[in-house]
Amino acid sequence: MLVSGPFDLNILGNKIVIWAPIMIGKNKNKLWGVVGAVVDHLQIMEDAGIASLMSIYRVQIKSLDSQNNLDTIGNYQSTKQSNQQRLASIQLPFGDWQLVVEAKKTPWYLDSHYQNYGLLILGLALGAGLAMWTYIHSYRQRKRDYKTLEFHRRYDAITKLPNRSLLLSRLRTKILRAANNEIEPFALLYIDLDYFKQVNDMLGYPGGDQFLRKLSSRLKNALQPGDILARSGSDEFVMTVQNIHRRDQAERIAKDLLKELGEPLRLGGHAIASSCSIGIALYPRDGDEALTLLRHADRAMYQAKVIGRGTFSLVDKALRSQSSQELKKRMSLQQALQRKKFLVCYQPIIDLQSGKVSKCEALVTWQDGARTSLLGNDYIAVAEQGGLIRHLGLWVLDRVCKDMQHFRKEDINLQVTVNRSSQEFLMPDASIRWLDILDKYNVPHQDIVFEITESLLMDEKEKTLQQIRLLKDSGIDFAVDDFGTGYSAINYLRRFPVKYLKIDQSFICQMHNNKQDRVLVEIMIKLAEALHIKVIAEGVETESQYVALRNMGCHFIQGYYVAKPLRLEELIAFKKDEVNKRKWQTHASQR
Repeated sequence: MLVSGPFDLNILGNKIVIWAPIMIGKNKNKLWGVVGAVVDHLQIMEDAGIASLMSIYRVQIKSLDSQNNLDTIGNYQSTKQSNQQRLASIQLPFGDWQLVVEAKKTPWYLDSHYQNYGLLILGLALGAGLAMWTYIHSYRQRKRDYKTLEFHRRYDAITKLPNRSLLLSRLRTKILRAANNEIEPFALLYIDLDYFKQVNDMLGYPGGDQFLRKLSSRLKNALQPGDILARSGSDEFVMTVQNIHRRDQAERIAKDLLKELGEPLRLGGHAIASSCSIGIALYPRDGDEALTLLRHADRAMYQAKVIGRGTFSLVDKALRSQSSQELKKRMSLQQALQRKKFLVCYQPIIDLQSGKVSKCEALVTWQDGARTSLLGNDYIAVAEQGGLIRHLGLWVLDRVCKDMQHFRKEDINLQVTVNRSSQEFLMPDASIRWLDILDKYNVPHQDIVFEITESLLMDEKEKTLQQIRLLKDSGIDFAVDDFGTGYSAINYLRRFPVKYLKIDQSFICQMHNNKQDRVLVEIMIKLAEALHIKVIAEGVETESQYVALRNMGCHFIQGYYVAKPLRLEELIAFKKDEVNKRKWQTHASQR
């Protein structure tokens, strides 16, 4: 029998053809004819249940001839002999067949073994790519963040002008070049806006920012190549002008600038009048170092404000001397803070009703060797200007609270008044920090009185008012110090939680020689009484002053008539000695 194919038989499809001889005769040795049949080999595979294997195996059928040689039958899937082949014998009536089966060799990329490696490599590649993208993205983001941070570190966010840090750097470079004769001498102008607070109050902070941007644009228009312009404070700008050799040249520049900046600015439908005060320092006459020039120009600017605002002032010899003295004082204050040269003393305050010490004022004294002296107002002013007052104020309150622990041990009940500068209220968390100090030493809040100035009451900054309310709500009382020497705005006394008024000693010391001062003291006492505010008279030094104040209805007195500022142990002894009826106690008992 001969099997051939498979063949494409058109309509019949892909089939194999089987040819078989028909033998006749007694010995079946005479060929009668040939019979042919078309066989569907796929159907045979289907019937055998192995059709699905054809996709993954190569199949070959071979027949064994009379000489035991294998001939291929229907070679529809050829395969070369290999050790991967599997053989099976099939016995048929007309002869023996052999079935040869071998797994197909799939492309390497479809092989499951290679596919696993491929997936691993693909995963690693994707991971590496993602890691690289993340790194590049992160690097670019960090670079952008760094640039943003660097910009805000060196430039003002509102006006985009250099800030004080960059100003100092550029000014030092400019001075170095001038010292090497690379550029001509120059003038430094310290410009302060006169009424910026009112602009903020009227337009709000966004309007105030827009005002600053427009004003800075005007200043930029006045710049020449090589000049510096920077914003050094909330309402302060610094500008250098090149090639200035004489005072009259600087004066002419300042006049032109005042005229330009004095023109109204249009904002939100409003014409906003602007005005500024300018202080001028000349290099090298007024200083050959950046901070010195700035300090002198700053002092000249404040002098211009004293003259009347909307004008300018140049540094002169007296101003240079004053600035130099202030620098020395600032350095002395810094050293005293670092070396712990300050001491808190207490001046007793007498209740004229009971004749007993009921309060005391904490005063900062300066120890210089064996000599101890009160910290003068001039040093306080320097501390305020240089920002040292905040450090000093925190130290004083901490020291007072520590000392009050000794009061409790000695069974002494005293309310202590502590001075607070308006500069201290500019700290965003001032009230919280002060209350934390009190709580650290378990000091009852009602045992503390904060002395503030009238100028602080005039300050309508919302943050300041919030801190005052928070402190008052926590139990701390407030006293207005040096009443009568400043604004004396009665309206503010009515609006704010003030418990005490302290009449300045300048009125007390002249009461017997100046009728006007006596009348003013009486008026202040009656005013306070009408507002339910108690009065403390400062600087009482004589018995006649004490008697007069008692007769006027004053509530408390302090001064050298009672006692000088005392150290902690001296105050404790002074308070304990009250049993030895003092002179004011005798007077009090006679009322």
